[in-house]
Amino acid sequence: MTEFGLTLGMALLAVAIAAALARSVLHGDPTPRALRELTDTVAFAASSFMRIHARALVVLLLLVGFVLFVAFGFARPHHVADPASSALETACWVAGSFALGALMVLASLHIAARACATGAQRLAAATRVPAAHWIPLALRASAPSGLLASSLPLIGLVLVAAAAWLRLGALNEPPAVDPSRLPLLVLGYGFGASVCALSARILGGVFTSATSLSASLAAEPGSALSADHPKNPAWLARTVATSLQQALSICADAPASIAATCVASMVLGAGLIKANATRIGSPMGVLLFAPLVVAFGLFASLVGVLVVRSDARERAVRAFDRGLGTTVVLCLAGHVACARWVFDTHWLEVSASCAAGLGAGVLGMVVSRSLANPGAAAQGQLEQAAAASPGTLALAGAAKGAERAVWLSAATVLPLAAAWLATSRSGLVGGGFYGVGIATAAMLAPVAFVAAVQGVASTSGTASAVLCVQPPSASEGQERIHRLAEIAWAGRLGSWGFASSAALGVSLTVVAAIGELARGAGKPPGVSPAASSVGAVEVAAALLVAVAAVGWYAARGQTAVWRAADPAIRDIRAHVGTGVRQEGASLVFEESYDPEHQSCLGMVLQDAARQAIPVGLLALGMALGLEVMLQVLTTRGGFGYAADVVGMVLLAVSLVGLGLAGALEGAGAVLAALRRVLAIKFKSAVDEGDKRANNPFHGAAIVSDTVGGPLETMAAPSLQALIRVLVTVTMVLAPLFL
Repeated sequence: MTEFGLTLGMALLAVAIAAALARSVLHGDPTPRALRELTDTVAFAASSFMRIHARALVVLLLLVGFVLFVAFGFARPHHVADPASSALETACWVAGSFALGALMVLASLHIAARACATGAQRLAAATRVPAAHWIPLALRASAPSGLLASSLPLIGLVLVAAAAWLRLGALNEPPAVDPSRLPLLVLGYGFGASVCALSARILGGVFTSATSLSASLAAEPGSALSADHPKNPAWLARTVATSLQQALSICADAPASIAATCVASMVLGAGLIKANATRIGSPMGVLLFAPLVVAFGLFASLVGVLVVRSDARERAVRAFDRGLGTTVVLCLAGHVACARWVFDTHWLEVSASCAAGLGAGVLGMVVSRSLANPGAAAQGQLEQAAAASPGTLALAGAAKGAERAVWLSAATVLPLAAAWLATSRSGLVGGGFYGVGIATAAMLAPVAFVAAVQGVASTSGTASAVLCVQPPSASEGQERIHRLAEIAWAGRLGSWGFASSAALGVSLTVVAAIGELARGAGKPPGVSPAASSVGAVEVAAALLVAVAAVGWYAARGQTAVWRAADPAIRDIRAHVGTGVRQEGASLVFEESYDPEHQSCLGMVLQDAARQAIPVGLLALGMALGLEVMLQVLTTRGGFGYAADVVGMVLLAVSLVGLGLAGALEGAGAVLAALRRVLAIKFKSAVDEGDKRANNPFHGAAIVSDTVGGPLETMAAPSLQALIRVLVTVTMVLAPLFL
């Protein structure tokens, strides 16, 4: 039980430190009343968003939990080797772990939503102090949500695993308890976390993308009312939605990825224990090595946050890089020490796998940053495309996005392949795929620091918007606004690409775990007798159906964005037409004109919820339907299972889906980066007296918002979440066919 206590103790200590940091932020200097208006609106929108999400999630949990309970309690017969006394008890464990995984992710989302408004409020107030303190303050304000997003899934997993271990001890004599039987009872944990992350990603993506469309298309074509103008009725909704999306995105992805990776690694560890019974010194350590790796990353991330210092002249991205470097070095040191403790003679190979996983995460962020922030030559090419036509810009952004997807996949797959090679040469049977699982866990170890950096983008962006409305002074206020905007952009650069790399690693780990489940049930990889009639035509048909379903889901998600934005656009245009007129390059506002910020925010949020719920149900139904199709395809004459066929189809769908997600996210990131340049060029053109409609960069800026925004905030993240749900539901339901 030492491994349980160590993992749980480190996670609980991280929670205590996060609470102390949050308390110091909450009890900081009082915020001036003039600065609280926008942040209070962010807090109200965050609570409304989480309330809508919680209601929808409860319905999904009840439906899926009921399906799991019926499947394991009645459809699956009880086996002698099962770790429970009856089929109904097994169903209770699977359904209960599923619900606990979802609730842990939901708790981390609620905390991140509250920290979003509070951190922005404190940062806006702290702009009265020297700028050297802004980056450390912003990082400490967002660190609690990052620490909790990483520690809560570990706490839930350790609690349910410890309870399952005690149950195994009650059914058997303690010396005879087999640790390899434990993973079946916690199999639903990662699936529940993935379902919660999927629902949050869909609702958040539709909400953020719809507000971006509403703000960009609110005014009639040719009007100088930009998306960033405070008098735009959708400006506040866009600011709030973007802030929430940046704060909640990684706090949804990180715990879901951690939960899925740890459960899959436990399955792989169980196979390693059974295949190398006489060569494993600490079976429980092998089983819980992935949670231990993530737990060591919590403290490394905390140290990385605390060592970040900056001055007013230093670029914010350099300060974040120093913190990330410290975090990675400390993670590696902790992983080597843990491997030396658990693996007596094979610790060097396991340490190499951990180093490869850390390298994959760092390489993914470097590749994403280089392509999201193009150099002078690439930026010049994109500007030429923008000057030519908006369509040319969209094509150039798509090309850059596809290029980033290729490089990002290579930066992730090659280190994971190195991890497989290192552990496969250790002499341990099944060590190769176990090394992939450990490498993925190591990749996720510094996620608390990455989440804190992502939170900085949220708090700094909101604080900048606050000062836009209530600047301290004309000259000093503009300087502070620009500095906060630069910090927000550096925060986005510091976390881009991490979710894509993690999603690919999780998919590979879970697919390997599915094969291990088949081997554990006496169904070795290769075409089993029960599945001998599976032919290439059937496999190709299943693959085509799966890929087409993923594409259909992506299309339905983009349709939901437009349907959510359309009522708001029509209402805003009618409202703007009554109080705003353009004279040359200038805007004239009627005295009675009052932008309906609050009503626009509520309208888009409600419409987003109505459009997101069918997309979420489609995603779950599609995942379950594809799983049933694969099982029917590979089942002949009773319970048979062709693990190689299922794994091959899942791996192909994952690569296609994640490759498409990477290309879409890359295109959105490139367009977002270019928009910062286009906005300056467009503003200069307006100041010179040119009409906006005649400015060639006008249409390019609109394309950057209306095309790039939904790709980055809706299409790519929801596809990554869908792939994670698809592989985890297959892992959960695999025992039904074994």
